[in-house]
Amino acid sequence: MNPDIISSILKNATLKHSRSEFISTLKKAEMIVGSTNRKFVGEHMIPLYGPFKPVSTGVLNQKNVKELEVYDLIIDNDEFARLSARLAGVQGPLDEVDINEFKGPRHTLFLYLDFYEEKGDMSVGLHEGVVLEGWELLAIDDIALENPDDVKNMEIFMEEHYVSNLKEDWEYEYSGMNHDEEY
Repeated sequence: MNPDIISSILKNATLKHSRSEFISTLKKAEMIVGSTNRKFVGEHMIPLYGPFKPVSTGVLNQKNVKELEVYDLIIDNDEFARLSARLAGVQGPLDEVDINEFKGPRHTLFLYLDFYEEKGDMSVGLHEGVVLEGWELLAIDDIALENPDDVKNMEIFMEEHYVSNLKEDWEYEYSGMNHDEEY
């Protein structure tokens, strides 16, 4: 959006005499600024279709569940954003600004990592024979995706943007080795 338009909206907000008009105009300006922020290079918008449900903490506290903080993911679904806001403790009515805030770009992904420990010559690999055999998306922001197409699309995206880059680190971590140790 044109910076002059944003500037005029903000000036208009300061000229309003009633508090409710000021707040309303300010929220509109915040939405506009938020929408321009969403166009930054490096952020990825993923449409999800639902349904969604909260995940129990027992599922997320299992062994081999990895919590991954990401700062470049926009979840394009208002229902998801509302549920995320409620799970984060937001009460009362949600406006468009609130909903946009919970769409992203910051999210916590919960993945179940399945490792395989190769037996035999442990000097071959850098991870002492530990291989990430597979993984599964359990939740995003404590929310499970119930639509198989949503899960598949998210996992394809995550493999390409996160998992492939972190695989070796997770294998090191699982093997219990310190990166600074001598081999």
